Amino acid sequence: MWLGFFLTLVYLVFGFYTRFNPLFGETVLFRLFDVGHEMNFPTFFSSFVFILLSYLSLFLGIKEKGFGCRFKNWFPWFFLSFLFLFLSLDEFFQIHENLTYITQSFIPTKDFLSFAWVLPYGTMVVLLVFYLLPFFFRIKRKQRNILFFGAFIYLLGALGFEMISAHYYEIGGPWHKGFIRASSIEEILEITGLCIALWGFSKISLQRK
Repeated sequence: MWLGFFLTLVYLVFGFYTRFNPLFGETVLFRLFDVGHEMNFPTFFSSFVFILLSYLSLFLGIKEKGFGCRFKNWFPWFFLSFLFLFLSLDEFFQIHENLTYITQSFIPTKDFLSFAWVLPYGTMVVLLVFYLLPFFFRIKRKQRNILFFGAFIYLLGALGFEMISAHYYEIGGPWHKGFIRASSIEEILEITGLCIALWGFSKISLQRK
């Protein structure tokens, strides 16, 4: 978890430095830590955290099933394990970005929805909330609140600031200051939310041992 905060801190320091030395923003070193770029340390970290979440969910599902719990108590852990594994692959290979072109072929979008993948993913989030909410309310309140807070922070970045980024991208493209700032905040919120969620899942797994 501390690695995520370290990567964020390095990016913020580098970003502050580029205000006085703009050419540093074009170096390989900056791009390795730039949360606004892909296939670098922040991307690898986020993908790895999703794998850890997948493993912890699988562990909890096996434990619940081994204890003889009912289907509705253990199956959601296996479902979450599969979901986190998919999100790990999505983070690494940027699968969701391909949905923008597919979605726009059916629904013309612009401005805040110009990154149209937020529509199918947003719909999926709503469906997941309806399915998983009763399950999460069976978890102890303190641990549940940690998971809810982590999910809120992550979604605020992944969907909320993604739409803000899309708005500025339509205005001035990838070099617009508003787009750069919004996309940076988006990635920082995603990393923070994942770290909080990992903390919550770790507390649950330690309790169930």
